Amino acid sequence: MSDFLSEQILQLTTPTMKKKSKLSFSPEDDFKIWNFIAENYKNCGTFEIFTKMKDTLGFEHADRSLYYRFRNSLSSNLHLTHFDIETKLEVAKKFNLILNDQFVKDLNSTMNLIFEPNGCLASYTWKTDFLDYTLNPMELIIPYQSVIPSKTVPYRKRRMNDLEDLRKIKECSKRAFISNSDQSEVPSTSMLNSMKEMITEAVETSNKKLIEELKTSNEALVAQVANFKSKHIEQSSGKPGMRAYLEGLKGFLHHLNMPELADIKVRLNTLEKDLGDTDQPIPVQSIHSVLDIGLKLIGG
Repeated sequence: MSDFLSEQILQLTTPTMKKKSKLSFSPEDDFKIWNFIAENYKNCGTFEIFTKMKDTLGFEHADRSLYYRFRNSLSSNLHLTHFDIETKLEVAKKFNLILNDQFVKDLNSTMNLIFEPNGCLASYTWKTDFLDYTLNPMELIIPYQSVIPSKTVPYRKRRMNDLEDLRKIKECSKRAFISNSDQSEVPSTSMLNSMKEMITEAVETSNKKLIEELKTSNEALVAQVANFKSKHIEQSSGKPGMRAYLEGLKGFLHHLNMPELADIKVRLNTLEKDLGDTDQPIPVQSIHSVLDIGLKLIGG
């Protein structure tokens, strides 16, 4: 009995050790966090966004866990994300993040960055000399297309996805236009626009002519085929001569001028030679059978 009481007392006096379950974050979770922040940072507060993130994406983690995951682990890698430069800088301003030193050095060549006393980004602008080279998209057609696939939107409104793209475009701009000592050699905007209009008009005109020619030739071919068929079918009731039929069929094949019909042409020449001077009647079904053979050979 004493042993039983001793065991009960020991169990009551021994502190209970609670197991803490800590959910880990997978690379997929981190990717979801980054994407959600990039898409919603403009419409949510700095902590509210993590509550919305938990509810929207169905995270098992608490919103506070998501917050600390971002602040303590992910935020230092902002410069390595796949977002465009302006999104990266806006996220840094929103959450008061300290930017990577090398990232800042790379940006200094194309942007003016202003920082708070605590080292956080306060504001940014593109440098004027860089915008001068990229102000008119028509002036950057050749160097721009050699670096990045072109789009129809103006270049300055496009967002840069990589700092290397910025450097390459700026170098191409200088080589193409600024290297000339005589600035008068740089084509003016009005000249480029006029050239563009002339080229567009020429292309549209040639396209219209081509369409009309194709339409006309197609209608003529259809009319000739219909005329040939109707002519010989009408004459078949009067039993047309073999020679007249062969001549008409040879003319039709000559007009088509297709290599697939070479064998048919040889057969027609042979028949014409063997025919001699006598005309013999030919039945309607014979005309149909020869035409069917020709159509099958050309895929008709």
